Amino acid sequence: MNHILPFNLASFSASFRATILSGLRRIGRSDGQSDEPAWVGKIVQGMGVLITNGARENSSMTDIWLHHAFSIMTVGRNLLYVRMIFLNESLPEEARTMVSGLFRILLKRDVPSAALLATADQVLSGLREMERRAQSAPDRLQLTALIGCLMIVTTELRQQNVFFGPTRMMPFGMAG
Repeated sequence: MNHILPFNLASFSASFRATILSGLRRIGRSDGQSDEPAWVGKIVQGMGVLITNGARENSSMTDIWLHHAFSIMTVGRNLLYVRMIFLNESLPEEARTMVSGLFRILLKRDVPSAALLATADQVLSGLREMERRAQSAPDRLQLTALIGCLMIVTTELRQQNVFFGPTRMMPFGMAG
């Protein structure tokens, strides 16, 4: 996310968006290459640049980008927790299959938020049904944790985050 002075908000925003979407794809990988400090650090670093430089160009758009950066950070943190459960716990196979489908959609190059939201909603619905049927306390605990994370993810994805918007329709005339 380096930029050359003078600061250009449109250029920086396009770069910041690419960094965030790339980070989401890394979260979808099961090799553990993305962790919470790295995810949060990249977003906070970009937010720092926006706060320092962006307000001079367009304060209201900078505020929108900052709000959406917090939102996408929340999505990523919850997906990282889902991945941790997926990798470190003995999930029921049915839940493992559902969650792996969510991670597969994250791996796609330009994931539209609608596709990610639809997949997350399907997984959430399936996990809720599994939780209702679960007999063992450890299974219920894992399923409940996954459900909680996905409830947050789906709520945030419904907010029309600018990071998922088509580049031709993004603020600042950002053609990616």
